[in-house]
Amino acid sequence: MKYNIYLLSICLALLFLACQEASEEHQENEPEEFPVLSLARADLTTYKSYPARVEGIVSSEIRAKVSGYITDVLVDEGQKVTKGQSLFLVETESLDGEAEAAKARMESAAYEIEKLEPLVEKEIVSEIELRTAKANYQDAKSNYNSIVANIDYANIRSSVDGYVGRINFRNGALVSPGDAMPLTRVSKIEEVFVYFSMNEKDFLDFIDEAEGKTVEDRIENFPPIEFKLSNGRIYAEKGKIEAISGDVNQITGTITFRAKFPNPNRIIRDGASGSVLLPTTYENQLLVPTVSTFERQNKRFVFLVEKDSLVEKPITIKDRNEQVFVLKNGLEEGDQIMARGLNRVKEGDQIKVKKVTLEEVIEDYKQVFK
Repeated sequence: MKYNIYLLSICLALLFLACQEASEEHQENEPEEFPVLSLARADLTTYKSYPARVEGIVSSEIRAKVSGYITDVLVDEGQKVTKGQSLFLVETESLDGEAEAAKARMESAAYEIEKLEPLVEKEIVSEIELRTAKANYQDAKSNYNSIVANIDYANIRSSVDGYVGRINFRNGALVSPGDAMPLTRVSKIEEVFVYFSMNEKDFLDFIDEAEGKTVEDRIENFPPIEFKLSNGRIYAEKGKIEAISGDVNQITGTITFRAKFPNPNRIIRDGASGSVLLPTTYENQLLVPTVSTFERQNKRFVFLVEKDSLVEKPITIKDRNEQVFVLKNGLEEGDQIMARGLNRVKEGDQIKVKKVTLEEVIEDYKQVFK
């Protein structure tokens, strides 16, 4: 009796091990589950980026009109100033001496006229001598006025309302009209101009895609553009393209655009750099997540799911943003493609389908790469 119980225990143990092995073998042969996306049409806006530089809507270089040493800097960088406000003072000691001498010569010439006029009336001296004296007086007066003007130029004033930029010269610096660098720059930055350039191909594509008959119409109809600051942040205000240069730069082969951006908080400064983002809107297009594709020999592929099996399918791309491709051809609406995990399978493999949406795939991409 004990022997039969012992034999039955062995049989049950062997049966359990056999069932466990069969279960594990079944699990190993069962296809793995992967997310699968059914392609649908949607709208997408992509952006092309171009390096850009900023200028104030008014940007005036402040330069010395006379040579001399700076005796006083009357403003600070970033300070708001008004037209005609004094910014710098240049020493005028030598000019003051020249002005006194010129004034004396002018007064002497005036006295000479006063002396000659009655003599001419009495015909004691000729009219020619009086004319000569008057010419000498005008010459002396002109010389005096010129020196006085130069003394006034030593008080260097702002030519516009705006904000003071970097001050390049301080007290004691010798400045002159021929200096390569201005004393400073005064800019008005409640609005700013943003300049950027594109090559001829991009320019022709831009013109072709914009709505309107003339270039002016197409500029007017082009949607607002964005500006990316140097720290990577997108500026809150949107701008508008206003003008395109009439020629191609022969050195760079590019065409320059000018856009205007409001700058109410003066976040963008004269001389700043960044990038403009030009939008292109695609309506009712097939969209494929970038993570759902792979590249081989400069060609892009997806895994098409046909009856739970994977088939490599080449595709061509019209445009893209960071997460999504705009499909040109290769797939149809309703086609199912493997959404993620492409590096873990190969063509011909069978998978278990887990349906996902485009939004879920994009959100997962953001979570991984944020």
